[in-house]
Amino acid sequence: MNIHNILIQITSSLPALWAEYVLIIGILVMVVGMLIFRDKKVLWGTLIGIISLAFAAMSLPFSPEKDSLFMGMLHTDGRVMAMKSLIFFAGIATFIYQYFVPTKNTEKPAGEWFPLILTLIFGANLMVMSNNLLMMYISTEIVSISSYLLATLRKHNAQSAEAGIKYVLFGAFASAIMIYGISWFYGCTGTLDVSNIEWANAMRALPVFTQSMVMLLIFVGFLFKINAVPLHFWTPDVYEGVDFGTAALFSVVPKVAALAMWAYLLQFFPLSPTLHIILMAVALISMTIGNVAAIGQTNIKRLLAYSSIAHSGFLLMTLLPQNVYSYKALFFYLLVYTCMNLVVFFITGYISTLIDSEKVTDFQGLAPSFPFLTVCMSILMFSLTGLPPTAGFIAKWYVFLAIWEKWTESQQIIWLIALVVAVLNTVISLSYYMRLPSMMVFKPAQIAIGTPKANFAIYLLISILTGLILIGGVYGFDKVL
Repeated sequence: MNIHNILIQITSSLPALWAEYVLIIGILVMVVGMLIFRDKKVLWGTLIGIISLAFAAMSLPFSPEKDSLFMGMLHTDGRVMAMKSLIFFAGIATFIYQYFVPTKNTEKPAGEWFPLILTLIFGANLMVMSNNLLMMYISTEIVSISSYLLATLRKHNAQSAEAGIKYVLFGAFASAIMIYGISWFYGCTGTLDVSNIEWANAMRALPVFTQSMVMLLIFVGFLFKINAVPLHFWTPDVYEGVDFGTAALFSVVPKVAALAMWAYLLQFFPLSPTLHIILMAVALISMTIGNVAAIGQTNIKRLLAYSSIAHSGFLLMTLLPQNVYSYKALFFYLLVYTCMNLVVFFITGYISTLIDSEKVTDFQGLAPSFPFLTVCMSILMFSLTGLPPTAGFIAKWYVFLAIWEKWTESQQIIWLIALVVAVLNTVISLSYYMRLPSMMVFKPAQIAIGTPKANFAIYLLISILTGLILIGGVYGFDKVL
């Protein structure tokens, strides 16, 4: 292929990235803006405008001859657009929360927070669109490096520096293992293009051990981004070291991007039996460790961090059956999980700022002071557990259904074991998810704050997200997808 044809293919792909162009320009604007404007309201308004404009830019017309972009480095289709929309939705909701939540001057986001958040979203978009293993690695590193910096921005919080160091060390380890696996992949297949069917044929020609080793090395990077066992140790410390809004974004955006990228990769290469067993063990151990460790937590952020690890196990489980339910169940679970995690961080963060405490016990007896938020909290905890009539119930039901279908199809006992462990973990999670709303209603108050004036914007945001959880539970899976 001559240079003329290459340039034509590249230029024909340019209109597919309107949203990313807006984000890049926005990052530069925010870097300059934080140096010029001392008033953070200007930066907040600019930030919300940029992310909204980038979200709108995705609807600009683009009619490629094929889904492959930039000589096979990126791709786009309906599933990509859905995942990018979910990432933008999480970003917009977090920005609105961060702007309106009352905070002390020492806890307000540093100027660097604004461009770093846009960089995180930009990298997540590229992860979702990646069609080449090198592009997957680069986009993952964009998300990782911006996350490392965000984790250390709370200058007045000693835990933030410690959390950032742990995050960097685990991230560096995961990145090194992933790039090592990619080098093995290229050596074995002669290509990094995921959509090239030749790589799958070349992998199948290798011994099963070599196949499993190469793919597992690559999957280490994904496991780090979704905070699954054994690369989960950084999660509680990082969540505790950042503000609630950033923790909410950390719990959602990298996970959505990594799982979307992982699901795309598995379309072209079915998992070997060895990898199935290894990844199933990772999923089951993640949900078990997450749920058991969450029971004894006294800090609300750490409790939600272990909850996030447990849900990573369920999300990973959606990919393993690789049947008709798997990918639909994954997207629905991600949609529901995004809404659930965002709003539960927003509620607990809002209350924590008013009572000036992140201790779980200090939430006792707060129902009279926050009646509406207590009701929303109860709905969310039902949904996180997986109880009807919430969308969380529908999401977990389809995970169980995908596993059950795989069991009936293969008659392999391991799938039945996985189903039993997943159901038992749902029961275990009930013990700590119901703990918080029950303490707010039935326990005596530890802190007397009266009845604070409701923040209209925060309450409206929480109402919308909680309403989506209830609507998803009533209308369910088939109506959404």
